[in-house]
Amino acid sequence: MERALPMRRVTPFSGPLETHSTIFDSPLVLRAMIMNAGVVKVRGWFGTEEEFVELGCRLGALERASPKDSRHLGRLFRVKSRPGDSVGVGRYWHADGFAGTSAPALITIYHVVKGTSSVSNTSFVDGYAAWSNLNNPLRALICDRWWAHASGSRHRFVVDHHKHQCPTISVNLGKISSIQGMNGVAVKRTVSRIATALDLEPRYVHRWTPGDVLLVDNRRMLHRGPDKVDRERILWRTSVIKYSI
Repeated sequence: MERALPMRRVTPFSGPLETHSTIFDSPLVLRAMIMNAGVVKVRGWFGTEEEFVELGCRLGALERASPKDSRHLGRLFRVKSRPGDSVGVGRYWHADGFAGTSAPALITIYHVVKGTSSVSNTSFVDGYAAWSNLNNPLRALICDRWWAHASGSRHRFVVDHHKHQCPTISVNLGKISSIQGMNGVAVKRTVSRIATALDLEPRYVHRWTPGDVLLVDNRRMLHRGPDKVDRERILWRTSVIKYSI
């Protein structure tokens, strides 16, 4: 039986809020902007790997790329996509930071460092709106179920956002290894149904240009990479898992 999940009012996502790089000096203000807007865009930032990680550290504790890597740069993920990849990195709807954790990351920060082009883009959909618009049979199917990440950690398909207390879809469709109460065929069918529903959602497509930084409410927004790239693309990513202030 589908449990009652109230639909509280949240400002609909209508695209990123654009601001200047000086906002990094005001982490509390920046965090509020990210929570309110869903995606904050900064143009014209050029820095080193160390400086990029430091941007994330201003907002809180960061996810480690490897649990055993305690270095400062161990908190930097280098995401590569190449032409001809048979399995594209992130070419499915997902949030970041599910592996081996009880909850995904709070905020994710992205910066493109190589490979901007007309097909070098990242798409975002609003998890609040996606849950609200989901057809009733699919809502009932996933509402009370957990899914297992390839790392072994379990997560609910639908959770209340930690700030807004609104139900949102919380998933990494490319890393689901099992779903509570389903066999392998049913898992594949359910993942496909969710992917189709998310594909139909209004989306913001960010076409990367040099110097772009995106700061994303990772517990509200789902994203996916391009279906193909015409040259190697490298993104830096770092993710906030605990607020420091």
